[in-house]
Amino acid sequence: MKKFITILLTTALLLALTACGRVSQEEHDRLQQEIDELRGQIGVNDSSAQTTTTPVATDKPIVTEKTIQVGEWTYFIETVEGAEEEEQDYPFPYPYPALFRSSKDNEKVKISVGGCWGFDVANDSLYYLDGLKGDQDHCSLYIIPPDSKEKIKLESELHSFQIVDNQYIYFSYRHTTVGVGNDGFALHRMNLDGTERIIAAYSAYSPVSVDYDRVYVGFKGFEIRDNYVVYRSSYSIEESGENFEYRMELGSPATGLERVESIGYGNGNEWIVYNSNHYIIRARKDGSEQIILDDMSDLESYYWTISKIEDGWIYYDNQNRGNYKILADGTGQRVTEEYKTTSSIRLTATASSNWLYTGDAVFSNDSVRMMSRSAESTFTFSMNSTQFTDNAKLRVYYNSDVGRYATIYVNGQGYFDLSFPNTDWVWGSYIEIEISVKKGNNEIKVCWSDLSAWSPDFNKFELLY
Repeated sequence: MKKFITILLTTALLLALTACGRVSQEEHDRLQQEIDELRGQIGVNDSSAQTTTTPVATDKPIVTEKTIQVGEWTYFIETVEGAEEEEQDYPFPYPYPALFRSSKDNEKVKISVGGCWGFDVANDSLYYLDGLKGDQDHCSLYIIPPDSKEKIKLESELHSFQIVDNQYIYFSYRHTTVGVGNDGFALHRMNLDGTERIIAAYSAYSPVSVDYDRVYVGFKGFEIRDNYVVYRSSYSIEESGENFEYRMELGSPATGLERVESIGYGNGNEWIVYNSNHYIIRARKDGSEQIILDDMSDLESYYWTISKIEDGWIYYDNQNRGNYKILADGTGQRVTEEYKTTSSIRLTATASSNWLYTGDAVFSNDSVRMMSRSAESTFTFSMNSTQFTDNAKLRVYYNSDVGRYATIYVNGQGYFDLSFPNTDWVWGSYIEIEISVKKGNNEIKVCWSDLSAWSPDFNKFELLY
C-alpha cells in the first residue's frame, strides 16, 4: 500500500485508540514514531545548493522539509493532503509532498500540480519533478529559468533525476516499456537545457542462482558518484538481511561494456555473470576483468534478459524472438535451447482482442495487469495442443516489483496461489507448472489470488512437453 495512505491510516488508528482510551503511552509513542518516520521518507533529491530545514510543527499537520533560495524566491516542499483526481481504489485525501515558493512580499504559491518528488537548482534555474500524489510515478521534469514564473517541460514519464557538476541532468524513465529498444532500461543524460541527450548507462541483470550472485543495476533510486552510478537492489538475502549493492561506470555514450563492480554482500564467488545491452558478460566482482560470452547484436533484437543460470548454463531469451543458452565459464558457443514449444502466445494487441477480460483485468503495453484486488478480475484465452498428455508444462512469463501471487485454471483444474518472485520490473523471468492438457484447445484462466495485493504483469505463455 502506498506509504502516504499508510501514514493516513496509522494516524487514524492512533486517534481512534487514544479517543477510546485503549492505547498505552508506550504504544502511543511507538505509533507516533512510525508516523514521523514515514513522513520523513518523502523523497527529494540531494542538492549542492544551500538548504535549510524547519522543525516539524506540533500543532499542525503541514511539514516543511527542504528550502532553496533562488534570487528573491524561496522554494520549499511541504506535506499537504489531497487525492488523485481519478483515483478509484482510494479516493480519500492523503498526505503528499507539494512544491511551494514565496517571497518576503508575497504569500506562498503552490507550484506543483501533483506530488513533487525531487527538486534542485542549477545556474539559478529551478528543476523539479511533478507526478502522481500517492507514488513517485508518471513524473514530468520542469525548469523555471531565472527571473521567470513560467515553467518549461523538459521530459515526461520519468521516475528520478539528478543534476551533476552543474552541467548535466541524469534521469531515468518510470518503466521499462518507455522508449525505443533499450532506452527504457537505461540511465540517460542531457544538458541543463534538455539538449544533447545520450544513454549514460545500460541496466545489468542476472537472476538468483546457486553459483553466482544476483546482479541488478537499475535506475530507480540511483545516485551518481565519481563518474559511477550507484544502485542498491531491493532484493535482500534472507540469511544475511543485507542488500546487494553495485556501481557501474558511466559512458559517454554507454555501450553496455562499462565496468560493473559488486560492493555489497556476496556468496564468495569472485565472478559474476550478467547481461547488459545486447551482451552476456562474465566479469570479476571487482571489475578488474571482463569477458564477453555472447554478443547478440547480430540477432537484430532489442532487449535480452537472462531467465536462469542452472547446471553451469546461462539461459537467455528475447520475448519470443529466440531462446538460447551458453556455458557460464566462457568455454562454450551459443546454442539454441532444446525444448519443443507446441503452442506459444505473446500478448499483442491482435491476440488480446480475442481474449475474455472480467473485472479490472486490462491489456496495456503488450501485457495484462489486474488493476484491483478482486476475485472478479480474470482473463481467459485458449492454447492449442497437438496431443493429450499429463506431463505438459505451462511456462508463464511475467514481471513485478515485489513477490506476488496468482491462481491459474487449466480446463477447470485450479493451480492456486502460485508464487511469482520479484523481478524488479524486468521482463524475461517465468515460472513453470506441470499440467494436463487435452488434444485441441485448452482453456487458460488467470485469476487474482487473495494472498497478494495485486497480481504480477503477464505477457507470454508457453505450453511445453
